[in-house]
Amino acid sequence: MAELVTYRTSGRVGTISLNRPEALNAISEDLMQQLLDALRRASDDTSTDVIIFRGEGRAFCAGADMKEIRERSVDERRRYLGRLQHLTTLLWNMDKAVIAAIQGYAVGAGCELILNCDLRIAADDARFGFPETAIGAPITNAGTKTLPATIGLGRARELFYTGEKIDAHKAEAWGLVNRVVPRAELDAAAEAMADTILEKHQLAIRMNRHAVNFALGATVEQVLIHEAQDGMTGHAAGLMDGTRKSGDWGGARRNK
Repeated sequence: MAELVTYRTSGRVGTISLNRPEALNAISEDLMQQLLDALRRASDDTSTDVIIFRGEGRAFCAGADMKEIRERSVDERRRYLGRLQHLTTLLWNMDKAVIAAIQGYAVGAGCELILNCDLRIAADDARFGFPETAIGAPITNAGTKTLPATIGLGRARELFYTGEKIDAHKAEAWGLVNRVVPRAELDAAAEAMADTILEKHQLAIRMNRHAVNFALGATVEQVLIHEAQDGMTGHAAGLMDGTRKSGDWGGARRNK
């Protein structure tokens, strides 16, 4: 089987790359299975604290492979959707920071993948959107939650209803991506962001990542309880006593 997804490590950074450039990294059955495996490897890898998620070629990901989907039975489509949604679960519950490095198209399920990452850096040629309405399909991979939470309800509805694509600079203005860089600088910008994160307390980043995700579906009272519990965890671990340098906290996460 072709290597459609790769996982590589360098120091404390792991990189997941979609490697189906001839199809704009569209999510075929084989690519999806390899991506599930790569996400599990990345999650379990105790040597890394930051993951960079990227695509080879002209696009990050052009969404689901519609040619394959049209050839599937109803039961096959249901199983495909279950595995596709499991990608969201794995990304959402990752125990380390995830940075998406995006060039070209990130549309449909491809846009949903980047929404499940913590930070998004876009090349100036990136394009974002949800073409589902053009083919009579609903949003099925948590985009109805993550996109409004990221850019606001009105703008999310605009993208969902019109199927129009927005460019990288509008995506930055709307808050869909954190920053835009020239295409040639995309990988370096993602690596620089990873290095900045690695300088910080990894236990605190881990707790804040889970707290932010938890807060999206919680009441204020539930959030306060969750944050108080994190505060006591940090206190017990000596998080604020100044005895450790920022970069020391990867081990604290791995040894829990």
